[in-house]
Amino acid sequence: MFKRIAAALAALAMTITAAEARRVALVIGQDTYANIGSLSNSARDARKVSELLAKHGFEVISCDGTTPGCLDADHARLQAGLAKLEQKAAGADLALVYFAGHGLATDEGNMLTPTDADVNCATGAITRGIPVERFLAASNPARMKLLILDACRDNPVGEICPGLKGKKLSFTRIEAGAMQGLLLVTSTQFGQTALDGPQGTHSPFATAMLAALEAHPNLYFEQAFNEVARATQDAAQKLRVGFQQIPGKVVGGVAPADCLAGSGCFGDTDAAGMRRRRTEEEQARGKPYTAEEWAARLAIFEAVIASSSGSSEPKQREAAALIAKGNVEAGQAKLAEAVDDGETEIAAAQKLLAEKAKATARAARDA
Repeated sequence: MFKRIAAALAALAMTITAAEARRVALVIGQDTYANIGSLSNSARDARKVSELLAKHGFEVISCDGTTPGCLDADHARLQAGLAKLEQKAAGADLALVYFAGHGLATDEGNMLTPTDADVNCATGAITRGIPVERFLAASNPARMKLLILDACRDNPVGEICPGLKGKKLSFTRIEAGAMQGLLLVTSTQFGQTALDGPQGTHSPFATAMLAALEAHPNLYFEQAFNEVARATQDAAQKLRVGFQQIPGKVVGGVAPADCLAGSGCFGDTDAAGMRRRRTEEEQARGKPYTAEEWAARLAIFEAVIASSSGSSEPKQREAAALIAKGNVEAGQAKLAEAVDDGETEIAAAQKLLAEKAKATARAARDA
């Protein structure tokens, strides 16, 4: 029996490690446009996003072969970056796209712009624009997809084409279609524009996003972007009185169950439960956990949660939910019920992990 449990634990660990290792990102920042209005902060935003994602285990695609990300990329380099993304997304757990630059609605659809994009002043058509659908298609081979579009910025062609000065060129509604596991986030609502921010800073949206992700790396992406929306709206109104910039999102099927950290991901209520659990344990042991000690505790919890959440057995799923909310004892009891009911050997392995978590807490308290 012990050998079977050990084998199950080893398989579980390999599964989790493999999932963490397969996250790929295409990060684009466009400032220097040749034919339409240039921007000030997009490349700076993209560099910071690339650094943050790489720090947390993402493979960030490079368009120039040396620097992570795609900065001031023309049509040819951007298409090459998308081809790389599509190739690397096959079999990946998550494919992430971040685009900072001009996004325009045209008669041909919503377009994201390479630096050599041009505009037809008579019709508003964009030459060498790349449809948003191409970015969706490139990420689609991955199990989960996250697209972040900090575009829809002020009309970039009004000064070049006087006849288009009053025309709204911001994105029209983007649909998920048949895509599953998709979260698409835009820096403002469809039909509205977004601020670039003062020169030498980050855009209001990028500022809010970076702050939220760095502060809460274990919070599910979808919930983190709820905080991003609130912070972006506040920042935009401070920069321009009365200006409304409220980020939007589109979900295809179920939003990705992932977070920046890539493991130990929790929702708002789950995170609150684990914080309470930590406080209770620290009070019982008479001293706080170090960061390393608590990380070790969370590693045990997340192993149980990750394996039990995907189980077809109801008691195992219920146990995962209880443990995620910080109720370890109740979760352990539920796993014990699963073992008693003969719900599969992996349940016994999960029970062993839960017992290890409890023993770790007891040993720390005794120490």
